[in-house]
This record gives sequence, C-alpha cells and structure tokens, in this order.
Amino acid sequence: MPYRVVAEQALARWRAAQAAMQSTDPQSAEWHAACLEEQRAKAAYQEAVEAARREHLPEPPPFPEASTSG
Repeated sequence: MPYRVVAEQALARWRAAQAAMQSTDPQSAEWHAACLEEQRAKAAYQEAVEAARREHLPEPPPFPEASTSG
C-alpha cells in the first residue's frame, strides 16, 4: 500500500479543511463540517503512519512536521 500517497492525500484534505474553516463563520454548519473533515483527515494521516510502521516500510513524516511544510 502506498502509505506516503495516502498520507499526502490526507494532508491535502486537512489543508483544505483548514482553509474552509478560515473562510467561514465558526458558528456555521460549513465550519463544523470542515472541522470534522479536519479531524478525519488527521486521523487518516496517523493511520497511514501506523500502517507503514506495522509493515516496516518508510513512514510519512510526523503530522506536525508535514502539516507545517508544503
């Protein structure tokens, strides 16, 4: 399984959710949906890291590092 690809896709979803949260009213349904998507994307990223570890394959960078680059 291409864990780095999965992680990159999750990171892209996380960044899109962050952008949506910044451009909408925090009281809106859109903001809350983006917040949930942000959480799901971060969880998917972490799962990709854990899956790579289980398979002894190269891991994506830790989320804090990956989320601040790019």
